[in-house]
Amino acid sequence: MKKRRVLAMMLAAAMVLPAAACGGKDAGADTPADDTPAADADTDAGADAGGSAAEGTESQGGGTTTGGIQFPLEEKQEINICAQARTLHTTDFDEMPFVQMMEEKTNVHVNWTIYPETSWDEKINLDFASGNLADAYMTCYGLDGSTLAGYVQDEMIIPIDGLLEEYAPHIMQKFEQYPQVKAAATSLDGHIYALPRYENDGNDISCFMYINQKWLDDLGLEVPTTTEELTEVLTAFKEQDPNGNGQADEIPMSCIGDFSKQDYSFFNAFGMFGIAPDMNALIAENGEVKCAATTENWKEACKYFADLYEKGLLDNETFTQGETQLTAKGSADVERIGVLWGWNATNYVGSAYAEDYVAIPYPAAEGYDAAMWKSSTCGVSSNNFWVTSECENPELVIAWLDFMNSSDEMTIQASFGMIADDENDYNLHYNDDGALEYWTGSPEDMTFGEYRHKWTLATTAYVIHDVSYMAQNNIFLGNPNNMAKSALCRTFDDYAAKETLPQSLMFTDEETETLTSIQSGIKDQILQMTARWIAGESDIDADWDSYISSLNGIGLEEYVSMYQTAYDRYKDMQ
Repeated sequence: MKKRRVLAMMLAAAMVLPAAACGGKDAGADTPADDTPAADADTDAGADAGGSAAEGTESQGGGTTTGGIQFPLEEKQEINICAQARTLHTTDFDEMPFVQMMEEKTNVHVNWTIYPETSWDEKINLDFASGNLADAYMTCYGLDGSTLAGYVQDEMIIPIDGLLEEYAPHIMQKFEQYPQVKAAATSLDGHIYALPRYENDGNDISCFMYINQKWLDDLGLEVPTTTEELTEVLTAFKEQDPNGNGQADEIPMSCIGDFSKQDYSFFNAFGMFGIAPDMNALIAENGEVKCAATTENWKEACKYFADLYEKGLLDNETFTQGETQLTAKGSADVERIGVLWGWNATNYVGSAYAEDYVAIPYPAAEGYDAAMWKSSTCGVSSNNFWVTSECENPELVIAWLDFMNSSDEMTIQASFGMIADDENDYNLHYNDDGALEYWTGSPEDMTFGEYRHKWTLATTAYVIHDVSYMAQNNIFLGNPNNMAKSALCRTFDDYAAKETLPQSLMFTDEETETLTSIQSGIKDQILQMTARWIAGESDIDADWDSYISSLNGIGLEEYVSMYQTAYDRYKDMQ
């Protein structure tokens, strides 16, 4: 029965996770402009920094774990690790300076089996099918939950919670410091079968309201702070030809009205009415889970947007367009959009117009405090490291992994590159203020992602650290591209919802079966009726009671109750 619960939990986690843990990107993903960061420098920052050595160990070598394994070992030993190679990796793992440094400091030689990310799933499935398994597997993107659960059920992946307690003091310390990581690691039966990677870059507010500041300036308007002022601004955008082409082709506000992605969903705009719904149409207030779409806030928001729609101030394709259509409008030959919602403006208006847009706090409706959705589990991915039943020395594997997390300097180098010295011109260095930083954010002849992956495991490395804290405290300045967005998030913290549901809730097999049967029906009904009300096709006051009844008929009360139970379990696991 235990294995069935684990399997169900994994399946459910895969089913209910939004498109990204935060910031619209896979935790640990890298792009030329925007990639995920790491931890801190070799300091005594302790629990605040999240990377200093645990009690009884040293931070950079010669330390002992509580299990009695002392590094470097007196005699060299070997372990077999299968790792996922990103397309950004241009150096063989054996030749990476970080890997060589790890071997020097631990006297543990890793026999690497490297599978490219493009065929990772296929390759590891063949491993498990043949029984030809490495001691452990390490991946950037994480293993699909249902696949992992099957291997747990077949006893090919072993529980490691006992090993962590005995041989991983640094990881256990970080579990205490970041309870959301511990909760994501712990299955419903209380065991840990796979470790979640945690690399928080602070990009935890996924969706911003971007307004065309150039149009505001040209028309002599101020940034709106209330919904009433927003209506006035949108009206001016519609009627006063701010793009100056003599045509009434401006779209005052354009959105994507669906539940597919937090990064750009129109339903973020409902935050102007004091609610910050997730992509399951749920909110959390003082520990209580509620359906956002049955609140008076939702009802009043629909009435407001219906007024905008009727006046031609809200794009009439809001509920039919996707990113492609919105981008085509935003990046046309002439600037057309006044207000949009998204992770950034560049994605939808292109670099030619991006500088014209600024992110602003959501204008508040009368009687409400505006709220922006903010991830409570930013940077947490799932199932990034696991140990197999073929491992003959799991104690050493876990101790080796713990050493990788034994100090701020180690996690930074594991994930971001190597610190330059007199002999090696690596990508990191200490600046005049004593903070680690990159020599450049735009290296010659390579993308930033390639620059990050040249000397180290980078986004494949298993690390737990908070680079946002590091940057704020001048310990490690991170990827300058990501840190700029993180800084923007911090300016909006006061407007963020105080509580949101985590994105890694776990469900029993019975709950999963029920969710599978009712979740899409509930969300479809919410989306359909909301679109009808805003488009003026139906009257919300006349429909409201029957709408609530229809949702309850599909199973809304049970839906909310299951999320409440899962949320309570999550908090108990922390």
